[in-house]
Amino acid sequence: MSVKIMDMIRLPITLMVVIMVSGCATGLKQEVSLLESENARTQKIITAQQVQLADFNNRISNASRDISSARESSERSRKSLAEHQTSISRSQSYFNSKEGRSVYVDNRCILPSRGEKPQPFCGSRAESREFALSYCSMSIGCDVALSMFDDKLDTFSKKFLASEACSRSVAKMHNMGYSDDQTIVNAFSAAASSACNNQREGIFAMIGKAWGCLTAGAIYLQKLESYQKCLNREGDRCYNNTLSWENAPAQRRNVCQNHISNIAERKKEIASANAELKRNQKLILESENLITQYNSKIQSLQPGLQRAQTRFTSNNARLDEIKNSVQWKLFGDN
Repeated sequence: MSVKIMDMIRLPITLMVVIMVSGCATGLKQEVSLLESENARTQKIITAQQVQLADFNNRISNASRDISSARESSERSRKSLAEHQTSISRSQSYFNSKEGRSVYVDNRCILPSRGEKPQPFCGSRAESREFALSYCSMSIGCDVALSMFDDKLDTFSKKFLASEACSRSVAKMHNMGYSDDQTIVNAFSAAASSACNNQREGIFAMIGKAWGCLTAGAIYLQKLESYQKCLNREGDRCYNNTLSWENAPAQRRNVCQNHISNIAERKKEIASANAELKRNQKLILESENLITQYNSKIQSLQPGLQRAQTRFTSNNARLDEIKNSVQWKLFGDN
């Protein structure tokens, strides 16, 4: 009888507990649903704000690169300005020099006079060849040069060496103070020629004659090479000196005109460089202002993002707590 009474008592209590736990589980389900819904909304807010922050940071990075590029460009412009100013100063120094004042007259470049003719004067290649033949034959004379090198000379050279003009030219050179091209080779040449023509008899005379002939041949080749080099060297020098004298006025005027063009061109480059500096300065200022604005927007976004992240973290902690409770394990998943 007492057992039946106890069972009757336990049954209502059990039912009440079941009802209470079931009701509690229903409340937990509702809370979980609310928390998950709120977290979904919060996650969207966090994602949107993170996208905005990333965009602002990217804009700041781009603006920083623009500033760096503008500063590098400004540095190049300043170096360019210094080079242009230096070049202008050199040109202005030219106009202030004696040479510049003699060519730049009445604000224009004139064709100056040539001045005295150079001596010797070779107005053509033919004249320069004649001068070289005379000069290089001073030490031995025109007729000797012709006899020594006859088979190695061109027709023009042979005719000139055989003419009185060559002898007169050599004599004139002596009077003008030109020095003979007298070398030890000439002495050897004479001695060797004498030895080669030695008419004495005997073994030693024969040996001496043979040595003299060999030496004469070697020295002849040396003299021929030296003579040909002299002709080329002195002919080119006389012709080039005359050519330089003839072209000097035009060249001097060209130098003057080049300095005028240089100043005009450099001034254009200076104007361009200054304009580039101004553009860079403006770009730097605008980029710095943009960076300030982006940083301000980032600072305004960060508190809201932090709150959303804190709320999201707190909700997740509560969800973990609920889902680990006994009530949830018994009734939450049903």
